[in-house]
Formats: sequence, structure tokens, C-alpha cells
Amino acid sequence: MRCRKDLSEPKRLRVFLAQEQPRIESSPHPADQHVGRQIATVRVQSDVSQDQLARSIGISFQQLQKYENGASMLYEIGRSLGVPVSRFF
Repeated sequence: MRCRKDLSEPKRLRVFLAQEQPRIESSPHPADQHVGRQIATVRVQSDVSQDQLARSIGISFQQLQKYENGASMLYEIGRSLGVPVSRFF
């Protein structure tokens, strides 16, 4: 028969240290603003509303507005990963 483990021993807890989050600037990076303007320009030239485009890609029109206003955070994501924004294209 196997011996039972002593239940009085405390279990070891794993402690994960959170990495310090970089401070995100309040205004979008110029690269993100440029991409957002390009999305809006192509959408308008294609005669597609924000609501139509948002529904076609499965997001809310509010989220699409954020993207068009430069809230994609491509620059911040690239910086955090140590790659240039062009790496995503």
C-alpha cells in the first residue's frame, strides 16, 4: 500500500511577477493616425458607411471609429515586440 502524503505540509505557491506596463501616451502615435486616416479615406471613396464596414468585419461601428481615429496601437504593439510597424504588413 502507498503512503499517504503528509497533509500538514503547505503547498508551494507559484509567484508570478507582473512586468511593468509601459506608459501609453494619451494621443495615438502618428503611424496609427496615418493608418486610421487611410482606412477612413478608402471607406469613404468606396461609398461604404462606418456601420456597413463594421458589420462586414464583425465589429461595432464604435470600434471602427476608434480604428479610424488612430486607436489601433500598431506602433505600441510593434515597440513592445521589438519590431517595426512595417513588420505587420
